[in-house]
Amino acid sequence: MEYKRAFDAHGEKIGGVEIESETTGRITAVFATLHVVDLDGDVTEPGAFTDGAPVMISDWNHTSWGAAKPVGKGFIYENGSEAILEGQFFMNTTHGRDAFETVKELGELASFSYGFDVDDAVKAPRDSRYGPEHRRTLRKMTVHEVSPVLVAAGINTRLLAVKSGGRLDARTQAELRAMRDQLEDDERAALFALKGRLDDDIQRAAALAELKELGRAAGYLVGYRSIAAHEVWPDVRQAAEEAAAKHRPGTRIHWFVREHDRARVEFVDEAMDGCCIPEARASDIWIHADVTADRAYEVAAHEAAHLDGADEQAATLAGLRAVFERGGRS
Repeated sequence: MEYKRAFDAHGEKIGGVEIESETTGRITAVFATLHVVDLDGDVTEPGAFTDGAPVMISDWNHTSWGAAKPVGKGFIYENGSEAILEGQFFMNTTHGRDAFETVKELGELASFSYGFDVDDAVKAPRDSRYGPEHRRTLRKMTVHEVSPVLVAAGINTRLLAVKSGGRLDARTQAELRAMRDQLEDDERAALFALKGRLDDDIQRAAALAELKELGRAAGYLVGYRSIAAHEVWPDVRQAAEEAAAKHRPGTRIHWFVREHDRARVEFVDEAMDGCCIPEARASDIWIHADVTADRAYEVAAHEAAHLDGADEQAATLAGLRAVFERGGRS
C-alpha cells in the first residue's frame, strides 16, 4: 500500500470554497490532478481512478492507517483533469465532527492526499515530456482512503465545497416562497395562453377543413389522392426524376391524381400540377401524374426551386428555363 506523502514545502493551490450556513458534514474535494508530475515524481493517467469507487475518509495525515478511526466515507470519480472526492464525515461521532470542523475552518488552505495500491504502473522514459522529475506513470490504482493533510504531494489538491443542510432563516424562506409562487403564477399563465392558442388552432383547422369541403363541393377546390410511382407513365416518371436529379439531387418525388370519389379523397386543394412543403419536407415534391413528360420536367424543376428558397415568380422562371434547356439538347 502507498499513500501520497506530506511535504515541508507548500504545494500549489487554487480556487475558493463554497461554505453555507448549517453544515451537515458533506464535502467536495480535489485529491489528485492528472497529467502532471506530482511531488512524488508520479504522473497519473486518465482512467487510473475508478469512477464511483467507495473510499474511507482517513483522519489527519493518513493516521487511520494507524490507531485513528476513519472520520467519514464517500466515493471518487474523475472530472476532466482532476480526481474528485464526494465525502460525508461521520457527524454523529466526536472524531468525525472534529475532523470536519478542521477541514471546514481550513477552507482554501485544505489539502488532500490518498492511500492506494498500484494495479498498473510503468517507469518513466528518460526523455519524458514531463521533464526529469517524472519517475513513473500510474495507470490504474485501487484507492482505499482519502485524507486531509498538512501539505499534499498532489498538485492543486483543494477543498471545493462544504455543503449545507438544516433550516434556512425566515427571510430566506420567505424569499424562496415568493419565488416559488411567482414561478407557479408564470407557469399557470403560460399554460392558459398555450391552451388558448391550441383552442384557436383547433377551431381554425376545423373551419379550414369545412371550407375546403365546401369549396370542393362547389367546384372551387379539387380532391386528390396519392398513387405509387409504378402507376405513373414511364416517360412522365423519368422526366420528373431527370429534372429532380439535375436541379436538386436527393429530392424525393411523390405522385397524386385527381379523385372524384369523396370516400377516397386524401387531401383537397386548388387545381395544381405540383406542390412542396419546404418548411416541413425539405427534400420532397409532389407531382400530378396526369401531365405530359415535358410538364412533369417543368413542375419538378419549379418545385425544386421552391425547396431552394425561390418565390413563385422565380420558381416559374426556373421551370420554364429547365424545359427550354432540355428541349435545346434534344
